[in-house]
Amino acid sequence: MLVKGRTEAYTRARLFLGQWYFTRQRGDLDTAGRIVRLAWNQPLADVLASMFHQAAHPAAAVLFAGEEDLLVLLTDPGTRDAFGASLLAADQKGRNLSLVLKSE
Repeated sequence: MLVKGRTEAYTRARLFLGQWYFTRQRGDLDTAGRIVRLAWNQPLADVLASMFHQAAHPAAAVLFAGEEDLLVLLTDPGTRDAFGASLLAADQKGRNLSLVLKSE
């Protein structure tokens, strides 16, 4: 059941990212902002944070094989900034990763 839930959350995260991209392209920044806020709700938040983290990994091309369009979106500076993923930082030893969300 946990695997099914994570798989469904991954699919929803993909949908949120795509909808955010197209909404932003249309210039509807208010709706794009609402999409970001909704995307960071649980259980989606953990999966979304993991996706951004994995997209920055040296093996990202392998991890996202067959999903190159998603990888491009996850590594785009505008996407990372809008979703707060540009603030994903490791401590100096690179062990403790945390996602710091922008305050609204």
